[in-house]
Amino acid sequence: TTLLVDPERSLSGSPQWLQGTFTLFCQLGLFAGVAAHLRTSVQLHRLVTTALAASIPVAIYALLQRAGLDPTDFTDSHGAALSFAGHPIFLAGYLLMLMPLCIGRLWWSLRPENKRAGLAEPVFFGVVLLLQFAAFMSTDKRGPLVALMLGGALGLLLIAACHRRFRWAAWGIGAALTGGIFLLVL
Repeated sequence: TTLLVDPERSLSGSPQWLQGTFTLFCQLGLFAGVAAHLRTSVQLHRLVTTALAASIPVAIYALLQRAGLDPTDFTDSHGAALSFAGHPIFLAGYLLMLMPLCIGRLWWSLRPENKRAGLAEPVFFGVVLLLQFAAFMSTDKRGPLVALMLGGALGLLLIAACHRRFRWAAWGIGAALTGGIFLLVL
């Protein structure tokens, strides 16, 4: 930051990207605080639920932008939604990082031993997942989707190699091929 041509912009972030050194240090401080105090699975579930609940207004605002109902006209020149993220690809990346957590919470809430809340919890996480996916599609960015598919396929292959589960490896290869075909058709 100090050795750049425009250190002030590097510290605070440019108006287009809204990312700078100050934002990076805030993110690192938040990560350190969470890492130091996150101890139990209840706290982890609470953190994931909070992150997913916080994505609801972001996704709704992105959908409003895409529909042309943004009162501040804070969209980019191509009409892609960017919500509060500063750029459509940042929004797409943010939403795709949260979607696996939402799928995991939805899966966990549907397990037979977790029927304490009835249908309220699965319905909530299902609606959040649909909102996130619709907002992702409104960004018109596919780069994070490619990264998610390839990362997921690689993750399945690594897990399969560690546990010597060849069926999981087949799922990983199948997921990568399906994702590639989907992107070609898209």
